[in-house]
Amino acid sequence: MYWLLCIVMFLSHSSWSEPFEVANPAQSLVFPRDHGEHRSFKTEWWYYTGHLLTEDGRRFGYQLTFFRNALGNKVHVSDRKSKWATNQLYFTHFAISDSQEKKHHFAERFSRGMKPLAFIQTQPFQLVLEDWLVSGSTPGTANLSAKAPKFEINLQLQPKKDLMLQGSNGFSQKGFNRKNSSHYYSYSRLYTTGQIKIGDQKFNVTGQSWMDHEYSTSLLEKSQRGWDWFAIQLNNQSELMLFQLRDQRGSYYYYRVGKLNDKGGNSKTLDMSGAEFVPISYFKSEKSGGQYPIKWKVTIPKENIDLTVTAIFENQEMMTSVVYWEGATDISGQINKGQVKGMGYLEMTGYAENISKRFE
Repeated sequence: MYWLLCIVMFLSHSSWSEPFEVANPAQSLVFPRDHGEHRSFKTEWWYYTGHLLTEDGRRFGYQLTFFRNALGNKVHVSDRKSKWATNQLYFTHFAISDSQEKKHHFAERFSRGMKPLAFIQTQPFQLVLEDWLVSGSTPGTANLSAKAPKFEINLQLQPKKDLMLQGSNGFSQKGFNRKNSSHYYSYSRLYTTGQIKIGDQKFNVTGQSWMDHEYSTSLLEKSQRGWDWFAIQLNNQSELMLFQLRDQRGSYYYYRVGKLNDKGGNSKTLDMSGAEFVPISYFKSEKSGGQYPIKWKVTIPKENIDLTVTAIFENQEMMTSVVYWEGATDISGQINKGQVKGMGYLEMTGYAENISKRFE
């Protein structure tokens, strides 16, 4: 998601003055071409999250995210003598949230962009970083496999709906400056089966996943401190994607966006005027010092949406290259006066550090 821009600026010392392409509202996404990588853009990610249940009801959340970052558009690999020369950096975040034990397991890997270490392939679709991989006919119809020292996943995903174009026909604006945008689409409901392992315990699981693919060259605006992103799957078979950017004062509003995907797969951009995302309770991290809202009241009056978003447990903090909170949530409330429940994923940045400082 959007926090990726912070990570790549932290890791890369290349200049943003180099001629990378920027997101263009007139450019339509074309598939399967745009399932693959876009090296003319600075940053890119393929982002999987999901909710998994065992037969006896034990619940897990998971995240597996592959990132690509160009280290410079003017780096001429052919001029280098080494066969390992590359201008592409790949990295991956992997996590499992164990609801019963209230434990959050996470790992991070990096690699230069070079076969067989790390690469992206469009047809057949592949995301590869060493032995962490996604493979399938599309990002939605895919097998996910990742193994860390103490946990692993092997999952099979099948889309229950067609892909969902975020923003305006896949052009997703991230601030009042139109250049601060990305190309962005999602598979918002993926039927999921497979196995996970934690320690010596193996679990057969079923559930549902969410997949995002986004690419951009944009930067955070200096007035932005961080963001809150919600991916919500409801029991009325609709899905919501919501995010807000917070300003330097920590106010819970700078720029706010919402999209609804209904039961039939028809998506609608939400009228966010008067909307409020209000924190109700917090988790204070002993490791980072960050104080994260882990329960929210989300109201969108113009759309008759009134939801409560609650973390399944408090500490789902990612102590990776950039510290952030990413974890599974429960959803309850009303849409058009009808009761709904569901599951979601919540991502929060800028609470443990001022993200914009990465760009000074």
